Amino acid sequence: MKKIFTTLLLTFSICSVWAQTDTLTLYKPNFDELEQLERTQKGEASVSVAGFTSTTVRESAGIVTLITSEDIQKMGARDLTDILRFVPGFDMALDVNPVLTVRGNGANEGKILLLIDGQVINDISVGYCMIFQRFPIQNIDRVEIIRGAGSAIYGGQAGLAVINVLTKRANNTQDISFSTSVGATGNGLHRAVAEGYALTKFKNGVEIDLSASYNHGKQTDRNYFGGLQYAYVNNAKSSSLASNNFNVGVRYKKIQVRFVQNRYFLENPHFGSSKTTISGNFLTVGYAFNLLPTLSIYTKASFKQQVPYYFTDIPDLPPSVAGTGKLTSIQAGNLLENRLLGNVYAVYKPLENLTLSVGGEFFHDRSAYFATDYRFRDSSQVTTFNNIGAFAEASFRSKIVNITAGARLDKYGDIQPVIVPRVALTRAFEKLHFKALYTEAFKAPSIHNIKFSPVGTTIVPERFRLIEFETGFRLGDKLQLNANVYDIFIKNFITRRDLGSSSFEFVNAGNVGTQGIEGEARYRAGKFDVQFGYSFYRVSTQNVLSEIKTLPTIAPGIPAQKATLRISADITQDFQANVVLMHLTNKFRNSDINLARIDNFPNEQHLSLNLQYKNFAVRNLTLIFGCYNALDQRHWLLSWKRDFSAELFMPSQGREFLLKLIYNVRG
Repeated sequence: MKKIFTTLLLTFSICSVWAQTDTLTLYKPNFDELEQLERTQKGEASVSVAGFTSTTVRESAGIVTLITSEDIQKMGARDLTDILRFVPGFDMALDVNPVLTVRGNGANEGKILLLIDGQVINDISVGYCMIFQRFPIQNIDRVEIIRGAGSAIYGGQAGLAVINVLTKRANNTQDISFSTSVGATGNGLHRAVAEGYALTKFKNGVEIDLSASYNHGKQTDRNYFGGLQYAYVNNAKSSSLASNNFNVGVRYKKIQVRFVQNRYFLENPHFGSSKTTISGNFLTVGYAFNLLPTLSIYTKASFKQQVPYYFTDIPDLPPSVAGTGKLTSIQAGNLLENRLLGNVYAVYKPLENLTLSVGGEFFHDRSAYFATDYRFRDSSQVTTFNNIGAFAEASFRSKIVNITAGARLDKYGDIQPVIVPRVALTRAFEKLHFKALYTEAFKAPSIHNIKFSPVGTTIVPERFRLIEFETGFRLGDKLQLNANVYDIFIKNFITRRDLGSSSFEFVNAGNVGTQGIEGEARYRAGKFDVQFGYSFYRVSTQNVLSEIKTLPTIAPGIPAQKATLRISADITQDFQANVVLMHLTNKFRNSDINLARIDNFPNEQHLSLNLQYKNFAVRNLTLIFGCYNALDQRHWLLSWKRDFSAELFMPSQGREFLLKLIYNVRG
């Protein structure tokens, strides 16, 4: 039975959705049987993010990072941003707001897919996935990350990486947890967070998990000169943010229902007094069954409704811009988006060492302007698109090598169809493992990409090609060493081009590419847990246009090298000390739209200290005290491209002291 479920999944899907444009994907289930699969094979943790079946990290068909709830606690992560910055190749830059970069490439415009319990968080209109102080972490069970393309499995929005966040599930007991944290810098209160979750499994088999959180904080506490008005920006007062999250899941036998709600509020110090609200509701119903002992089917229907960006308090145009009136271009995000999706997955295992997956999907998107008379460039206020997709994949396991080969086809609206293949050769032995991967990926133009492309032009899908090799050494449960190299080529790179303070367009900005190496090492023995990471990239293909102007081998806003080190020590049974150090090499920004000047920024050292005391004062109460940016260095978030928005930059926060209390009740 266990092997049947481990072979689960295949997709055949028919959907109808109302919302945006990126290519959707066939998302794998998060089912009771799958969740209860044995997490270890030969003493190793397993993941499902890189394929249609669960495999060990070392044999997964991708360069995969697994971060557990224990890891999150040891690194003293305050939010999802802290977790991802610890991953090799991942970093933060600026595109008006803090955004992710991956392997030397800007990733916020639909090039990285964020899933939370199977719900796609990326917005429909462009594909952004804002993460900065947005999502709770106390309820996270694990984060599975593909550091590479995932379109052959997930469709569009997965060209550079896939982040799969899975929250905690009830076992056979009740589990209730509450936590609260307060952080302060030299400029006052910086964050206040409250989180809680409850997990239970009834005797009749019904399983329920529920979590909720509230966060109030700031993007930064530093004050500086800059922004749209090129004036003094008081970030201590004008960069506040807040987020609310609610997540509930119900499972009974083969049926699963999940509802996720998120609301995110931001002040925009760069845009005068303007404010942004991002909200979303996500509902999924799934059912799984076995037609044969070797054939499993999973069906899913989901509804997604989002307001990707609702701008209020829009400022006047700055004096330096011709004309008068409001900065109306930012109203382009005041949309109501809907997507209704239906999927059918199937996995067939005719032989013990052979698994076949085949499937397809259809969805319909709808996007409409509200609370404003703003229109798309074709003068319409409502637009719809359809997508149809299909895929097939085979996985063969042998004593010499495991072979995974598959392809996916998607057709979105009137955009030309896209086919992307992937081939993976992997094998893990007792101590050694290797991977050789060839993957293609894509991003179909989204609603905004299509509707705001230059007049008289046709925007085409963005294409990714990745070649990756990994090898590693494992010594029992104590030591794991991994090293990988990669080559990324992106054709017809899609990006937003800001033409000025009041207009923008989306274009295919030529070709870009990066090459690099990444390494990971982890040693666990006795009371010590040491983890090290390193990443390096170089620009291998210069952009043919000016939207991403690079120095010879470095992209703007993204340091070429990053090294991370975490040392955790159990001083006593209840007392733990953790030190986290991150080193980033120098970076630069195009400080002028005409490249009249390049601003260079020095190396950065991020030092954090974290002390944890379990059973503090009373049983099951954990006290955590942390100090972040302990050296109080002035770090900067810089733009990764060159247009009017590239002139914006933001200092990251100063030294922060954080106090956190966690109380757990287990039945």
